[in-house]
Amino acid sequence: MPVRRASEIPYWEAIEFEARHPPDPTGKEPSTAKRYAVAKYVLGLLKNKNSTQKSAEASVRGWRKLPHYRANVALQRRAANRVKT
Repeated sequence: MPVRRASEIPYWEAIEFEARHPPDPTGKEPSTAKRYAVAKYVLGLLKNKNSTQKSAEASVRGWRKLPHYRANVALQRRAANRVKT
């Protein structure tokens, strides 16, 4: 696993959240969702209850650099599109 065990659930939730948004046309990010929005979504799921928005954004920034994260966002997006049609 590319993330800490304590962050595993927020990591997968962030992937699912980003998969619900269209891909970034520039390819710099996995989706058009802002880092702030993804961090706000997973903030309550982080094990450290004293986590701040900035620390959650830092986690998301790191996750977005991982090839595993990007590949899973794309995979979840394709799976969601397949179910809709």
